[in-house]
Amino acid sequence: MISTDSMDRSWNLKRVSRGVLRRVVGIGHSARWRLGGGRRSIRELGNLHERHRGERVWIICNGPSLAKTDMSMLSEEVTISMNRAYLSWPDWGFTPSYYLAINDLVLQQWHSDIAALDTVKFVNWRARRWFENGENTPIFLKLAYSFRDKFSRDIRRGIHSGGTVTFAALQLAYFLGAAEAVIVGMDHRFAAVGVPNSKERRNEESDGDHFRPDYFPKGSLWELPDLLRSEAAYRRAREAFEGAGRTITDATIDGACDVFPKVTLAELFA
Repeated sequence: MISTDSMDRSWNLKRVSRGVLRRVVGIGHSARWRLGGGRRSIRELGNLHERHRGERVWIICNGPSLAKTDMSMLSEEVTISMNRAYLSWPDWGFTPSYYLAINDLVLQQWHSDIAALDTVKFVNWRARRWFENGENTPIFLKLAYSFRDKFSRDIRRGIHSGGTVTFAALQLAYFLGAAEAVIVGMDHRFAAVGVPNSKERRNEESDGDHFRPDYFPKGSLWELPDLLRSEAAYRRAREAFEGAGRTITDATIDGACDVFPKVTLAELFA
């Protein structure tokens, strides 16, 4: 029988090795960005900087609780939607203000869907080969590579993943000037178990970890969540916001994350 300590050491070694590999691969992408490939995106990001200064910005996550959330309440709000949430945009009755995707597997498998979205899009620079020649070219974001996730206050210099697109969305909201970022749909619990950040092909007929059963359909690839890394990143986000006199609140229905103060939609729209 393998001890729990041995399994923990194995998982930690795998995390470190994957982190090293990501940084090695990122060297080439960073070089192309600095040599001029990122100029257009940097310029467009500059045009968006502080666009929503002093406003409330909503970060729409994709946990199961989102199916219980009255999304019509957000139709007139500034919103950031992520990954495959676009599947339900018609049901919500509005197109979010911004769309964000940085995960390689999401962009690799559904780049055609993402390219067709009619909103301001932010996409990982590493996925540029699927978007550069399209009519609706997204704004590219360069991932910053370090062994400790940091909170980037100026995403023109790079954005950190924190193991979750939600952390990237918080950096985007800060850059846009949000005085208050409100999170919905961040359940912060998953039925899937395994080595965090490892690639897995889904075998289940229905996806119970997201708000739609077809979010990650059977046969698709996804990365197992790393909740500990995410929580550490969220704490840095809270420190950055509060240090600037801003706030992050969590309006998720029955969310398991305890990093941010809890609030309800009823309270926010009272």
